[in-house]
Amino acid sequence: MAYYAKEVTTDAKSFNPVIPYVIDNCLFYDEDGVSYLYGKSGNNTSIIIPTTKTENIMIEGGIFRGNRTIKVIDLPSSVTSIGDYALYDMSPSAVICRATTPPILGSNNSFGGTKRIYVPFESIEAYQAAWGSRLGGGYTFFPILDVMLCDKTDAKSYVAALKDKVKSDVTSVVLFDVDASLTASVMKDGMNPNCLYFVPASAGLSGENFVKLDDYTAQKISLRDDYAFEAAIPFHANEVEYKHTPKVWANGHSGWETICLPFEATEYEASKSGEIVPIMLGGSGNFWLRRFAGASRNNVYFSSTVDGVMEAYTPYLVAFPGESMGNGHLQGETITFRGYGADITTMKSPELTKGNYTFVGNFDKKKDEATGWALDNAGGSFVLNENLGDVPFQSYFRAKDGAASVKTLKINFGTYDETDGIFVPEAQDENGVMRSGIYDLTGRRVDAPQRGIYIVNGKKQVVR
Repeated sequence: MAYYAKEVTTDAKSFNPVIPYVIDNCLFYDEDGVSYLYGKSGNNTSIIIPTTKTENIMIEGGIFRGNRTIKVIDLPSSVTSIGDYALYDMSPSAVICRATTPPILGSNNSFGGTKRIYVPFESIEAYQAAWGSRLGGGYTFFPILDVMLCDKTDAKSYVAALKDKVKSDVTSVVLFDVDASLTASVMKDGMNPNCLYFVPASAGLSGENFVKLDDYTAQKISLRDDYAFEAAIPFHANEVEYKHTPKVWANGHSGWETICLPFEATEYEASKSGEIVPIMLGGSGNFWLRRFAGASRNNVYFSSTVDGVMEAYTPYLVAFPGESMGNGHLQGETITFRGYGADITTMKSPELTKGNYTFVGNFDKKKDEATGWALDNAGGSFVLNENLGDVPFQSYFRAKDGAASVKTLKINFGTYDETDGIFVPEAQDENGVMRSGIYDLTGRRVDAPQRGIYIVNGKKQVVR
């Protein structure tokens, strides 16, 4: 520990000296179990309080007032209060506060140059409530990013900032000011292919996955299998596509996969076969797209889409015909899902609940659930705790109340009325194509229906 001898104060209670000290150019003194930050030595352009200080840290009033050389303010989770005028009359590019509980904010801390404050994702509402009225209008709270580069950034400093990170895991980069030496190829070298790059329009950087900070718009976003995705800041994309290489293929009794996308998909394309469309209710098509329709104790029910549109932030079942299904199969092809005019949000885990089960989408590579059901390797049923939630853009089930009472969830196709508990199966042939005519609830064709419930041309009807 290095001692800083410029100031020595006296504790009025014990008359023991309170000796300031320096850690990473930050000036502290300790009193009654609290570390007080009261200054900063050197000419650095950042306030980055060392994380080695794990005690409660109180930032004394007025210590950085009028300091316009500081561009980055990064406050660790140990900061509990910010004194009056401590961060007044400054011009930072960004303010980062990592405490889950908002520190007590003294008067006249306007942060100066920025209206963006980055805080933990789960604490955004708490900061808005605690700090909003004290800061005044115009301030916006954003979630803390995986990478935060706020100063004038050239290629060298960009590479240096990423040296301690696993590039394939980084999902967002934000640059408020970009040097001409930092090109798109330098930025993307070795990075997660689904990473988003938020840059000012003046940087002249364009291409896939670049978002303009001026109006939060992107020309095109391109996403790939197996890599994490997270939008740290909401934005609008003119075009979005997701390329998927199926791991299993439909064979008449299995071959299902789960999928969940952060945009509405309206077009589908196979790498060799060209444009393809989902098999819709009462029609034909090239692949199967099923939406979660209901659940009972050990059954989950899926129904056909009626318009072929795959809604954003909604988990689905999907299957593509394999070689065993003959002509028109898609085995070995890469499938592209495409949408236009998409509003991308910061949502991480979309959910759809029916009955006692919740179908959960996943954009990350982490396992967030302790208990749940994921598709087995053959894609035939959902099995408890197998491959749970660890693949981006896939989905899994969890019990609504968190309890797990069955080992396998059987997949059924049709509609399920949660009120009366009636399951109406889809009348379809072995290839999943809806059959015309009249069928009973077991799927048998009926020529002269009696009183009861039947499926007529794919729709439930009551014969009286």
